[in-house]
Amino acid sequence: MKKIYRALLVLLLFSALFLIAGCGKKKTAYEMRFASGSASPPISESASASGQASSSADTRGLKIAYSAIGSGDASPWAGALWDQMEQMCADNQWEFDGLSAGGVTSTQSTQIEQLIRDNPDYMVIFAGDKSMADTWVKKVHNAGIPVIMAATDATSSAFPNVAAYVGQDQEALAGQLAADMIKKNGSSAGLNIVGISGFLVQQDYVLRQQGFEKTLSYYSNYTLLATDYAGASRTKAKSIMQKYLKNYDDIDAVICYDSEFAAGAIEAIEESSRTEPIQIYTITASKESIELVQKGLITECAVNDASDIAQGVADTIKGLENGNVPDHYVYTPREYITPDNVSEYKDKAQY
Repeated sequence: MKKIYRALLVLLLFSALFLIAGCGKKKTAYEMRFASGSASPPISESASASGQASSSADTRGLKIAYSAIGSGDASPWAGALWDQMEQMCADNQWEFDGLSAGGVTSTQSTQIEQLIRDNPDYMVIFAGDKSMADTWVKKVHNAGIPVIMAATDATSSAFPNVAAYVGQDQEALAGQLAADMIKKNGSSAGLNIVGISGFLVQQDYVLRQQGFEKTLSYYSNYTLLATDYAGASRTKAKSIMQKYLKNYDDIDAVICYDSEFAAGAIEAIEESSRTEPIQIYTITASKESIELVQKGLITECAVNDASDIAQGVADTIKGLENGNVPDHYVYTPREYITPDNVSEYKDKAQY
């Protein structure tokens, strides 16, 4: 009995020392998720729906680092997300410490090192490259800083280092556009389609293209003739569309993975001698693209709302501050603009 008693006493002493050492240290997302017994990341449709912001801890004065692959220097939508993130911090009386990489992933890598040295309470990352993001989130996590991925996620192997991903299910967002195209035209319509995407390795574009093409692949009468990459340039998108119009006699539809590309494609079509109508499907919903839907020049536009992402990030941070275990996937709502409902969106564009 004495031996058992001594063993128990030693165990209790070690437990007490462990608890004392852990006092004051913020638990990482992985620690909280592990403690909850969850073996896989849960999903919620929005941060508020998961109850993460239900408590009322005073969160004023937090320092939020934001590492973005770009702001307005990379694309108008990236600029809108930057503005919404900055406004979100101001609304919550949080310090905003943001750095934009101007579309260059090597620059983003260097900037993340700098933001770690700034010792923020949280780091939000809008990553340009998913594989590089895995390295970044591990460094941030090891520095004791909770990581929230915004708009683009890390890979599943890096999930233990990530508190949550906030943003669209990009693959499903574009997959639904393909499904709507097929529903509108009929499964036997036999459409010829061309695509204009952004950066070849940027994860939101990769997933959008993947989702659209996967849905399309179930319908043999639908042919994707080609996909080319415009970076963040409307001018390049216009040039790509001009090339398509020259190379293909029969184009029925264009999938543009950003609204800037849709505007460029429409310019090329309008300046061409093509008389047959070409359907345009796109993503992001700028003010201009909403007007183009209203004019009948864009067939359907999927909404990638920057304000929903910023609000989801804010709710996730508040939830973490209140000790709530966050869902990994905090998906923002999916919405689609067509000529039938465009009047509802005229005043909702963010750029």
